[in-house]
Amino acid sequence: MTLYYSTILSTNCKHFFGYAVWASISYRWIWKLPGPQKFRLFIWLCDNSSGRGEMSPIRFLTVLWTVWTTRNPSVINWVKMNTDGAAKGNPGLSSFGGVIRNSIGGWELGFMGKISYASNLVAELWAIREGLQIAWEFGYRHLIVESDSTVALQLLTSQDTNFHPADTLVRDCKALICRQWAIKLQHVFREANQVADGLANLISSNANSLYVLTNPPSRIKDALLADVRGTLFQRM
Repeated sequence: MTLYYSTILSTNCKHFFGYAVWASISYRWIWKLPGPQKFRLFIWLCDNSSGRGEMSPIRFLTVLWTVWTTRNPSVINWVKMNTDGAAKGNPGLSSFGGVIRNSIGGWELGFMGKISYASNLVAELWAIREGLQIAWEFGYRHLIVESDSTVALQLLTSQDTNFHPADTLVRDCKALICRQWAIKLQHVFREANQVADGLANLISSNANSLYVLTNPPSRIKDALLADVRGTLFQRM
């Protein structure tokens, strides 16, 4: 059986002139809110549920959260990717790692791999490139990319890197960034990049390997939990 909005409104009004109140000036603000009709109806029902035109604190907070998430969907849909690269000897045997987390810091996926021989900068750029490719393939379209390598981020925002030794990697990253999605590049201090650093140093397989992780390894769970809690680390 289909219930129309008018039926729901008349059923849930707690006073005789329900329709008059619904059409009155005092409720026009509800029907002008952005979002689908069911969202506005939900707020109206909350406002009328007590029969006094007042909402309980819990209902009021629920309404505020609904309004905020409706008017700010991009904030909720963004995910953050932290990347890191390391070279033993610089240059030397290199590895990289990264993690993608949702808006509340929860694990989405991670990745880690090895490069046969590279510098720290190449490892950092390699991590960003692989992370961008993985994020695209998994369907993320609003991505904040954080790296503790200032040089890598400067290269990715530079207009001309033709004569830089890492130009090929930089071009690969820029090509991925220019796809149809929203990307933000941000610098993060090493102390706040512990999860990606842990993944970069965790891998012990053969060279030129890449692993995508749907669950966090046990050895980096403490760092992951510290990030969620917002634990502060002293800079060395």
